[in-house]
Amino acid sequence: MHYLFLILSIANPTYTQDIKPIFQNRCSRCHDYLGDKNWQVYQNAYTHRDMIKVKMLDKSMPPDTSIPQEERDLIVKWIDKGAKE
Repeated sequence: MHYLFLILSIANPTYTQDIKPIFQNRCSRCHDYLGDKNWQVYQNAYTHRDMIKVKMLDKSMPPDTSIPQEERDLIVKWIDKGAKE
């Protein structure tokens, strides 16, 4: 519950502080070695932000849907707020 409150209270999420940890925990298993789709690199995530948003909204990634809705919402919020580093 405490973690959920922290996620919902983030007004202007940044990649470094808020999003990269989610990508590390939830996406690195597959996205560590994918060149320009390695989400551990800010520029890659920023460049593909529109695709990432679609994948978060339609829940097609990750295939096992292991990202909680609150984290999906935070990623979308980050993108909607300008995807700041």
